[in-house]
Amino acid sequence: MLDYKQSRAIAVHVLGLMARDKEALTRFFNVTGASPETIGACAQSPGFFEAVLDFSVSDLAFLGEIEAQLRLPASAIDAARACFKEASEADTRVVAMTSWEGQGKPRAQRKAALPSLPPRALYARA
Repeated sequence: MLDYKQSRAIAVHVLGLMARDKEALTRFFNVTGASPETIGACAQSPGFFEAVLDFSVSDLAFLGEIEAQLRLPASAIDAARACFKEASEADTRVVAMTSWEGQGKPRAQRKAALPSLPPRALYARA
């Protein structure tokens, strides 16, 4: 199993190869809705590298080019895709757990979970 860093390196190499292949890059832009102007912003989104690898396995001609030029078997790309999917599922679980924490408790119990603050006077006398 690949780790996230290895999976990202594979995706970056695939993206570099795609950048040299105008036909593959055009197909990628058409499928994803990205453009040369927005590719930098898209690359910052969490699912971008997963989308690059998903595209690479869906385009058989480009997958053959990856295997030939990068000497990467399809199984390595599948392993990298699996790593990204696991990471995105884990992120979703963490967000769900932190977003809804305490929502099912009665209001009194939620207040009790907060740390108590020392009492302060609302109006300080000068």
